[in-house]
Amino acid sequence: LYTMIALFYVALEELFPLFGSASVDRGGLSLASKDVGIFMSIGGGFTLPYTIFCFPKLIERKGSIWLLKIGAVTSMLLSVATPFMGLLADKHPLDDATELANEHKSLDQSGLKDMSALLWVVMIVHTIALHVNATNCFASTIMLVNKSAPPGLFGTVNSYGQTLASLSRVVGPAAVGYLWTLCGRIPDTLMQVSVPFVFCGLSAAAMIVLAYMAPEKLNSFK
Repeated sequence: LYTMIALFYVALEELFPLFGSASVDRGGLSLASKDVGIFMSIGGGFTLPYTIFCFPKLIERKGSIWLLKIGAVTSMLLSVATPFMGLLADKHPLDDATELANEHKSLDQSGLKDMSALLWVVMIVHTIALHVNATNCFASTIMLVNKSAPPGLFGTVNSYGQTLASLSRVVGPAAVGYLWTLCGRIPDTLMQVSVPFVFCGLSAAAMIVLAYMAPEKLNSFK
């Protein structure tokens, strides 16, 4: 379970900048790398107050398994819905440039000023929801792992989990990067960007199955 969570989030964090920086003509958002970083920073900044003030109360009231289930389901929905944000993007003026020099120049030019108000709101909500779910999934899973480990074997169990998670952090970026390049040959632009996100969605689906298989005796409320 911890391995699948790590696979999902490292793959999505690798894939989202590719999607954000792709031109609207190719199904992306026509944003510069620094623009994508701004939105990811917003989500990361929201995580701190959530972890301090909200997460402990949710654990106390609902338990770790409930949070894990909700986080897994929401993560899958977010990953599958992400490509459709491209439908809200306005066409960037430089997307019609035919000269190669202009195309390279557009990669570093901020596209924030060309974003619609609706896309701003959707992206902010998306990045906050994604980071909140990451907190729910990772923290809840660690609680489950620690509670399931036999006394005296906490270090061994956690080392196995970290080893498998490290492997997934190698496989995830390589897999979505290859899919992104391979899908560039697909004529339909929405399909081009959707298939790599389906990989993330399948990882989240595995998270859901494993979360619902977790026995209630491993549930934690503190």
